[in-house]
Amino acid sequence: MEQDLADSFEDSVPEPEFKQVLITWCALIAGGVALYFWFERRQSASGTSPTSGHSSPVVRREFLDKAASDRTPASTTAAQKPNVLSEADGIASPKPSAGGTSRGWAFNKSKAREESLQAGRQAALDRLQAAHEAATREAQDMARVKAEEARVEAERKKMEQAAEREAAGKLAREEASKNVALMEEMKRRKEEQKRRQEADAAEMARRKEEALVRAREERAAAFQGDIKVYAKLADGDADKRVLLEGISAASSVLQVKEAVQRHTNVHISDQTLVVNGNVLRNDVACLVDFLKTAVSEICVILMRRPGSTRTVQPPTMDDVEGLDLYD
Repeated sequence: MEQDLADSFEDSVPEPEFKQVLITWCALIAGGVALYFWFERRQSASGTSPTSGHSSPVVRREFLDKAASDRTPASTTAAQKPNVLSEADGIASPKPSAGGTSRGWAFNKSKAREESLQAGRQAALDRLQAAHEAATREAQDMARVKAEEARVEAERKKMEQAAEREAAGKLAREEASKNVALMEEMKRRKEEQKRRQEADAAEMARRKEEALVRAREERAAAFQGDIKVYAKLADGDADKRVLLEGISAASSVLQVKEAVQRHTNVHISDQTLVVNGNVLRNDVACLVDFLKTAVSEICVILMRRPGSTRTVQPPTMDDVEGLDLYD
């Protein structure tokens, strides 16, 4: 019933006026409470008897305890005393009237509403804080997950790059090994080809030399006999020629030069020896190499070189060893 009265009172008062009335009643109640405590302090200070109107709580409690002990039988236990005290406190304390009770309920309901709103706001703030913390934790978790994924991806890429480098290095080493083997094979083939060419050249030179020797021997055998070899100066008398003893068509050019210097006392380094229009330059060659047809005698012509002023002296061994023998 009291709740219905409070609701009806709250519904009968408009919202703006209700607030104004509520503020007014709060002020009146606060003034009454202050006035009550002022009277209480005044009664305590003046020492008023407990039977007179208002008294201090301590004096009133002592008076009620004494009255209760006088009126109750001896069988009354100590457990019943709190009820008596409570009733006495209720009698001593002023009870609000019906109008005051309705206004107090309205005030309590408004206060409860404010507390409910405050609790709702606090709960909303708590939920918002919890949501913020949850979002923060989720963001941190996602950041950690992304960092871990990035680290794993970096490790994977690093391993892939290392594997690629290893494969490239292995391929490069294989290519280098193949190139080295190929170069060595080419070098071996070149050396082998060079040796074959040298062997072929040596064999060809040997065969050529053998053929030349055989031809020379054949020609020398054809010119063996009474072929005589003479030497004379180109600018001298044609009849003044010297027979080179011990020289035949098979004699070498070196032997011919030595015989000419020995028999004519002419220094060979100042002379050019000519046979059948050919200059004797190859000391290894034989006279027969310069002959084209069979002859009965050979004449070696000595032609003085331009600018030579050396006089004819008897040859010595030093002169023979120091001869300018042409290739």
